[in-house]
Amino acid sequence: MYEKLCPAITILFAALCVATAGCFGSGGANIGQVEGTLLDNGKPVDGAKVTFYPIGGRPSSGSTDADGHFELKYSADTMGAMVGTHEVRINTTPPSSVPQPLGGAAPNKMPKSSGPAIPKQYVWPEEVEVTSGTNEVTFDLKDAKST
Repeated sequence: MYEKLCPAITILFAALCVATAGCFGSGGANIGQVEGTLLDNGKPVDGAKVTFYPIGGRPSSGSTDADGHFELKYSADTMGAMVGTHEVRINTTPPSSVPQPLGGAAPNKMPKSSGPAIPKQYVWPEEVEVTSGTNEVTFDLKDAKST
């Protein structure tokens, strides 16, 4: 009886592996590493979300740090973006409408946002090509289209 059941279990296991392959990691997609800098008139933008939308595939995104630097993430465990042509969208984060002192700091010692004063969505005017390997990009919001 076990001799007849063993091939069926092997086939079922193989089918399960194939069916779930796209649920984890890159799912076999060709991925290029992407990092860059986001500026606003030459100054770093903190707290913005940069998203690359490929033609026919999963988007990748990353958030900027205080230096305007970002790295794209394709999935929970895979950094980068699909190789190919992408539309780039940028969302800036609004500063707090009512600033709150940190740890009881005096109002004149409060942190200042380095991002744009008004939250906006931008579309980069040109498509960006991601290649295999490492890709470095720089975007300046003065060159982007506000939506």
